[in-house]
Amino acid sequence: MAYSPFCEIAYVPLWTGRLWASPEFRRVLLANPVAFSAWYLLADRIAMWPKEVVELVAAFRDEEISFEDAADALRRANLVVRGELSLAYARRLLEGYEVWRKVRREPANFLDKAGLALSLDSLAAESALQARHGRTGKLSSHLGLKGVGEQMLFAAVATAGVEEFSTLIHELVRHDRRLSSLIWQALFGCTREQLEDATGVNSALRASRLLTLSEEGLPAVSTFWARKLLEGGEVSLLDELVEPLPERPGVGMPARLAPEDADLATRLLKADATTGVNLLLYGAETLERRTQLSELLRAAGRTGYVLKEPEGGSHRDLPAIAYVAQHLLHAYFPTGTALVLERPSDVLPRRGGGGMFARLFGLEQEPTSATPFEELVLGGNRIPVVWAGPGSQDLSEEAIARFVFHAPLRKASRTERREQLAQHMEGLALTQDTQGRLLALEEVSALQLQTALKAARLAGARTRKQREDFLVQAVRRSLKALKRATEPVAKECVTDYSLEYLNYSGRFGPKDLVTAFKRNPKGSLCLYGLPGTGKTQFVEHLAQQLGMPLIAKRASDLMSKWVGENEKNLAAMFQEATDNNSVLFLDEADSFLRDRSQAGQQWEVSQVNELLQQMERFNGIFVIATNLFQGLDLAALRRFSFKLEFRELSAEQRLAMFLRETGLDKRKTPLSEVEREKYWEDLCLLPKLAAGDFATVKRQCNIMGVRLTPLQWIEQLKVECQLKSQHQPSQARVAMD
Repeated sequence: MAYSPFCEIAYVPLWTGRLWASPEFRRVLLANPVAFSAWYLLADRIAMWPKEVVELVAAFRDEEISFEDAADALRRANLVVRGELSLAYARRLLEGYEVWRKVRREPANFLDKAGLALSLDSLAAESALQARHGRTGKLSSHLGLKGVGEQMLFAAVATAGVEEFSTLIHELVRHDRRLSSLIWQALFGCTREQLEDATGVNSALRASRLLTLSEEGLPAVSTFWARKLLEGGEVSLLDELVEPLPERPGVGMPARLAPEDADLATRLLKADATTGVNLLLYGAETLERRTQLSELLRAAGRTGYVLKEPEGGSHRDLPAIAYVAQHLLHAYFPTGTALVLERPSDVLPRRGGGGMFARLFGLEQEPTSATPFEELVLGGNRIPVVWAGPGSQDLSEEAIARFVFHAPLRKASRTERREQLAQHMEGLALTQDTQGRLLALEEVSALQLQTALKAARLAGARTRKQREDFLVQAVRRSLKALKRATEPVAKECVTDYSLEYLNYSGRFGPKDLVTAFKRNPKGSLCLYGLPGTGKTQFVEHLAQQLGMPLIAKRASDLMSKWVGENEKNLAAMFQEATDNNSVLFLDEADSFLRDRSQAGQQWEVSQVNELLQQMERFNGIFVIATNLFQGLDLAALRRFSFKLEFRELSAEQRLAMFLRETGLDKRKTPLSEVEREKYWEDLCLLPKLAAGDFATVKRQCNIMGVRLTPLQWIEQLKVECQLKSQHQPSQARVAMD
């Protein structure tokens, strides 16, 4: 750093005078030309030099010298200058060197005649007064630093901002590290015990991480803090560190707290606790948290602030920034605020070994970590802090245990996501069809919708339909780029879906299960039966009715040729469902639940065991479906809360679904008894007719763009049933009545 006036940094004049007053360090200065030259630059403003020195300096300053000549003279004098070198700084160093040459020949005469313009007491009073007006002093006051602790912070700032001070300290200690402790005692006017108290394991100065250790072993603040504390303008330090919590939508999926968690978190944020209110809200990386956090803070009557991105992209200063922000927010806004920290693992890394101050001061380090940074930042905050990040796995157990509240942030329900998206579409004058297409894309975020709208406006489409088609296309391309589903997550039901068309066996039916899971969304369900009987569609209907996301997996998605990978994939599937508070659906589950007594390989047993263990620990709704019921592990089946068989349509269901899909139930002229009996007979003769067969024929009609007559419907259903019968699994493998 280039030469800078030391008078703008409090305590530097006092330290310069104290070095002069110390006989031991005075001898060191007179023996070291580099140290003396640096000290001379600092002392020139407060010392009264002898007449000979004044005349020497005046004559030297009258000489004209170029930058090249000054640099060459510095090299010949062996004055090594670190950092940037200007002509003014070079001339001043040479001036100090000329004074040193004069003084070392007559040290006694020089020492007798030289003196300080101000007494040390006056310098101390002036330094303390000046400290209160600068950023460093104000920060020191807000952090509760006093005496030696405050002076140490200023020393670190001076080391970073005043080249001559850094050079002076470096030269004093580099030849003899045993002087480390003595020089700080001399500078600060303190005893060794006072130095230890100010920098011990319980001091905020040591734990706050404001100070770092330079390569030369000198205390310093980082470049970030040096710039903030030395070059601060009219904007307050607080405004440079934090900003109000933005409420603009993000690209992530909306996050939500469980109602009971949101209520308790609001109560804690409203409380008038003095210190240590920290809430840990964790969830998947893909979640957008700020909307939920804004709602939570509004409910608690608090204004949220977040840390600004550190300049230069370095996150090494985030721990100290978070600590300082806590104290500054309390100083300026003692009530009604809260700090939101969005990257907990950047602020609370796993604890590592220290030792900086032991090396710096030559002190013995206590063999304990009783007061780590986690204790300081989680125990001393005087405003509530909400830590909301991807997860807690990177935090130490000690740190996690110090939070007063923990809760998972989960993916918002399907209903909540649709409501949010619908709010953003208000006033856009989109057709109902376009709104429906967008709402069906459940993984689209508000930010993606905004950018897609901008693209649609810029596309120059001539008609409304072209604009809206381009809007949907832009959203889908954005989803694809983010590796999200570009088609509706829920399988489209082309027929009019109704639980009335499910033919099941068992004491509790689909309606009972929907009601039960609405009351308590926890349990396991095994669905089995012929293909097309509505197993998958029922699971999607269940998730919609519960307003919960659905995570659907096929066994083929999880199977791996590598030993042990199947178990890992199963565990990851359950973890994903837990993180997103989703209904978990595993299709083709027979691949993982084969009878263990008939297993030929150990891995077949281990994957069944893994599935059962994960299922028992899962605190949600887990549903499996299989077309092959016999051969499943009986012990595993007993673990399921409900087993429900889906059968082919009953005679009454066949006729009712036929009348609805053909439109005969809406015909103005009612069916005659002859017609009804004819359709009834034809439908009853169709083997294994299921709701899926009606869906297949309906898709064919949609693709071909045709409407079938009732008789054509029956003919087409007959074709589907015959094809299905030809490829039906053997009777031994299908659950029969």
